[in-house]
Amino acid sequence: MKRIILRAITIVFVMIGLTGCVVKQSVPLDYEPSESQKNLDKTYPKVIVNVEDKRSYVVNSEKEPNYIGKYRATYYNPWAVTTKSKEALSMIIKRDLLQELQHLGFIELDSSDKTLLVDIVYFIFDTYMNADFKYQVDVKVVDNNKNVLAKKSFKKKVKWNGGFMGPKYVVEEKLPIVYNELIVKILEDKNILEALKGDSNTSLKNLHTSPSTNNILGEKILNLKKLYKDGLITEDEYINKKKQLLDNY
Repeated sequence: MKRIILRAITIVFVMIGLTGCVVKQSVPLDYEPSESQKNLDKTYPKVIVNVEDKRSYVVNSEKEPNYIGKYRATYYNPWAVTTKSKEALSMIIKRDLLQELQHLGFIELDSSDKTLLVDIVYFIFDTYMNADFKYQVDVKVVDNNKNVLAKKSFKKKVKWNGGFMGPKYVVEEKLPIVYNELIVKILEDKNILEALKGDSNTSLKNLHTSPSTNNILGEKILNLKKLYKDGLITEDEYINKKKQLLDNY
């Protein structure tokens, strides 16, 4: 009997060693515009946003579109990690860019003469004792005639110390911050933003829509975030309700 118990305990410890306690295999990418970025002075025609995932392992169907990296357990065996919502990375980036554009004063009209083209070249992390993360996102602004008005490649490569809690927890803390910074960097870039706005004389200063109406989506999401932080809704409810708001926009 003792041998059976000892064998069972041994199997449990071996399984823990193999998995390295890597149970939660997803990371949230949750963007929220800051109040300091809100533009209430001018409004501009809404920009079309196209995001294409050109990561080779996604294009070749080796990985799912929601794949963002891997954790490695004690014996270096990898565990695929996806976005928390299980949505494709390209869809998340597109929605967050649209959300930020609206926050900056770009509103819905019947037509648009500017398109923001975003190519995800790579966006991936790998962990063992520490965590390595890198991304490259190429961005262009084009007009209806396919003329390139502005372009820039956004790149980052960083190593995070695993620390006491381990690289998994570091990734869950650091990656959402870096992702937020990426969204902001794209639309704070001077050339990109000027190309999107065009001639300042063409900005729409006399629309009947009020600034508060223009930013209603952002305000709803901020209120939803507050409910989540106050413990009034669960994380899954927050993610699903936010997705519904953005899908209906």
